Amino acid sequence: MDKTWVKLHRCSTEYIAGMQNFIQHSLRVAGRAGTIKCPCRICCNRDWFSPEVVFDHLKVDGMNPDYEDMLWVDHGEELPDPVFTDEPLDMLDMLTDIFASNSPSGSPYVGEDGSSTNVRPLDAERFYNLIEDANISLYPGCTKMSKLEFIVRMYQIKCISGWSDKSLSLCLKLIKSILPDGETLPDNFYHTKKLIQDLGLTYQKIDACPNDCMLYWKDTVNLDRCHSCGESSEGFAQLTPRIVLTLCHMEKIFPPAFFDVMMHLPVHLSEEAAIAGPVHYRSMWPFERYLGDLKDHVRNKSRPEGSIAEGYIAEECLSFCSMYLEDIDTRRTRPGRNADAEFRDFPGGFPIFLNIGHPLKGEGKLVNMDHKEWERLNKYVLLNCPEVNPYLSQFVMNARRRKGKRKLYECDQASHNNFPAWFKQHVIDLNMDPNNNVHEDLYALAMGPNPWCRKHKNLVINGFRFRIHRIDKKKKNQNSGVFVRSSRISYSSRQDNNPDDGMIDYYGVLKDIIELDYHNGRKIVLFDCDWVNSEGNSTGLRIDQYGFILVNFTKLLHDGDTLILASQAEQVFYVQDPIDTEWHVAIRTKPRDLYDLVVAVHDEPCAPQNIDEASLDVDDEVIRTDVDGITVNQMLPLPREILDEEVASSSTDGE
Repeated sequence: MDKTWVKLHRCSTEYIAGMQNFIQHSLRVAGRAGTIKCPCRICCNRDWFSPEVVFDHLKVDGMNPDYEDMLWVDHGEELPDPVFTDEPLDMLDMLTDIFASNSPSGSPYVGEDGSSTNVRPLDAERFYNLIEDANISLYPGCTKMSKLEFIVRMYQIKCISGWSDKSLSLCLKLIKSILPDGETLPDNFYHTKKLIQDLGLTYQKIDACPNDCMLYWKDTVNLDRCHSCGESSEGFAQLTPRIVLTLCHMEKIFPPAFFDVMMHLPVHLSEEAAIAGPVHYRSMWPFERYLGDLKDHVRNKSRPEGSIAEGYIAEECLSFCSMYLEDIDTRRTRPGRNADAEFRDFPGGFPIFLNIGHPLKGEGKLVNMDHKEWERLNKYVLLNCPEVNPYLSQFVMNARRRKGKRKLYECDQASHNNFPAWFKQHVIDLNMDPNNNVHEDLYALAMGPNPWCRKHKNLVINGFRFRIHRIDKKKKNQNSGVFVRSSRISYSSRQDNNPDDGMIDYYGVLKDIIELDYHNGRKIVLFDCDWVNSEGNSTGLRIDQYGFILVNFTKLLHDGDTLILASQAEQVFYVQDPIDTEWHVAIRTKPRDLYDLVVAVHDEPCAPQNIDEASLDVDDEVIRTDVDGITVNQMLPLPREILDEEVASSSTDGE
């Protein structure tokens, strides 16, 4: 996408031409009901306007400077593909990343006084000890896993499964009894924990001023008052004993039945107020859930704080170590609640067969399609497969040349209806020719699906959980809303010989989930939906004055064009308008664990500096030799002298 025009003068011909191309492109690929987001300095992509209004805004106000150098994702520019490496990481890579600041082997170390020394510091000593453990095999002859990797994996399982320390010790003893002589496993959990702590992911308890003025750390660790506000280091802690004493006095007056759990809560109020402040400054629900997670770390009821700290550090440590582990279920790699099924492994296969999602329960109901329904599903798949599109274009163009007096609309409709039969025979003829190598997936598409299909009530795909509308009506939650943005050739009438091709948004509800079988593991899932009519005079889609999209399910498309590929579907929720009950507000949602990050792109005018080859000798003088030097002997004026000269000059000009 050309972006050079945004830096030009807004009255120049190049700016106006670039702006018009930008608006037309955005309307085609990112438009919504004839409107696009306005990226001007005032709107900042918050509002949707017609192309004419966006043109005026960009002409008068210009584009938002923050959006100029970013990816124009709101106007159709795609995010760059992430770069991944297939090279596996191991324990040595992990240790190198943890102790990246250590000196290489054989080089002198730096002591506390800044002088060089050959004595290893504590961190370096721990590093080399761990390197030794990473190179020690689990038992003599073991090549699959080192001692360190096995311990890290066991600790990972302990954290995920909530094992106690004793259970891990018992498990280690059992494994040690099975392994051959010469095994190198630690004897119990204590030695395992000590090795994990050597990774450097520990914690230190530091007191803080109740008013957040300072930390009692290093030189101030022994102070009993804050040097800024004078508050005692105890703070609200002095209130807790008084509350306890007050409750003891109350026990002398009131009967025991009076002291339920609510009377015990004031003991914690002082600490809560000191940490969190007034109640109205915070919402407790996220914290309550997180406190429940921390509570699960408590194993030793007499030391809850220590248990929580140890458990939290263990999770942080294992989260880091899990990046270097393969073929193990970790919190980082565990599939999400709405994770898709694994992609079908067909090397060089067509993408249409790869992502079919997975049903939540069972294998679905096996249904025998009648011939009319089979033809409808087969035609839709062929007309929407990119690999079949070249054959379709060839067939349509040949039909248009022979259309005679027929209108273009009628000719294209007949071409689409006759294409499946022609394509099947054409692929059969190609396959019989020994000089042609017909792809197996192409041949399977041409032959069509098995007349027996499976119908599901729900499906997880694209990170969404879909459910058919018939079942959805009986539930309190909603999972039947479907949204798709599709290209469509629009004819103004049957006599139109110049149809428009553009992107149109469709909103609907899921009516049926159909899984087609193309044999040998090739499957395609289709959604059959009731779609709101998004164009024409009887449109069931409009945008209100607040920018909300409203749909009307009494104005639907005809029954013949209701299918989409399940891999194209996005989820949308509908909220009924309380006044005009025929209309529903459509709210699009995003999949779980999807973060639509916008990457700012900045052109760096200078080449990056090579730090490794840069000279660090500050005594070297750098002098340019490609220009003649100029020696300045005159003393430069101070800012005050410059100001006096300007005042004197202005006074002379006034006279």
